[in-house]
Amino acid sequence: MATFRRILAAIGVVELWVAMAAFVFVIGLTMVQVAYRYLLAGSIWWAQEIAQLAMLIAYFLGIAYVYKAKQDIIVGFLVQRLPRRLQAGLAILSQLVIALFCVVLVVTGLALAPTQLVFFTYILNIPRFYSTLPLIVASASMAATAIYYAAAAWQSRHATAESAAEIERRNLVVVAPEIVI
Repeated sequence: MATFRRILAAIGVVELWVAMAAFVFVIGLTMVQVAYRYLLAGSIWWAQEIAQLAMLIAYFLGIAYVYKAKQDIIVGFLVQRLPRRLQAGLAILSQLVIALFCVVLVVTGLALAPTQLVFFTYILNIPRFYSTLPLIVASASMAATAIYYAAAAWQSRHATAESAAEIERRNLVVVAPEIVI
């Protein structure tokens, strides 16, 4: 389980850096495009397609990292009032549903690949499959993470409510940096 966690953590770090790089690239490209339009009255003909692809990469890999760090929004005030064993059961069930959904996305994306490899973008003539690839990669990563979190919830099902919170913190795949303002 620890090796699985380390592999997921390494994947998470790569996802974070690639997502940040893609986002910074989009910002830079957009700034250059705006400056080029207003200062030189021209246009970078390929900027929109590349920016769109980079945003897909930033979004999907970014959300996969957010999921690994458990920084997504969860409304859990009702679940916290349930008995601990029921909380663990719901945690396992929710992770398995997430894993199943992500696997369906991966399988569907791969099933569409042959069709999308035939269709190309208008400007750069890139196969449409490249726009689906970030979703497939992020979904596979999230499915593996969900399986890990389901196994971690299974292992902590007999813990008390107080110790379960500590166990959950220890089992985080990645710890998101704290930003203090």
